[in-house]
Amino acid sequence: MWVKDSLRKSGAFWAVLCNVVFWYYSCILLFNTLVFAKGPGALPMKLQTILDPVEASPPETQTQPLRRSGGWTPFALPRIGLHLHSDGEQLLLANRTTISWVIYHKFHQLGVIDADETLLLSLPKYGSLSVRPHGTSDNAGFLVLPLHHTIQQVVIYRHAMGANIEIYDMKGM
Repeated sequence: MWVKDSLRKSGAFWAVLCNVVFWYYSCILLFNTLVFAKGPGALPMKLQTILDPVEASPPETQTQPLRRSGGWTPFALPRIGLHLHSDGEQLLLANRTTISWVIYHKFHQLGVIDADETLLLSLPKYGSLSVRPHGTSDNAGFLVLPLHHTIQQVVIYRHAMGANIEIYDMKGM
């Protein structure tokens, strides 16, 4: 072939080829337009002319009185709900056990709740609330509770399964 393989695979070859084809078809179109135009010297398309811009003065403006907000309007206005903290964001956490617990919300440590203590927490009710015994090793087990907007109170309590077995649990109400 008349073109080397390395040149054919490069992008430069294809760019040049596309430009040659474009100009070829553009010349054919211009030739057909001039030869087959209707009437002597007529062109089928209208040529645009660029005129000099006319210096115009800015339009007269009139100051309007400032519109008051609020009051009655003949059309409905959209209402916007803002996500502000309210009483719905408060959570009552009660510890009904004899040990202290470290409280976590979405893996952030909130503090410690002592034995037989009740705390009022103000936090967004999504994610998970988890607790682990205070003063134990880091590999102690966690109690985990998924939070949602209907939970108002969380209680940590103890089950006695037998004489020697204690099980701690957490429930949301």
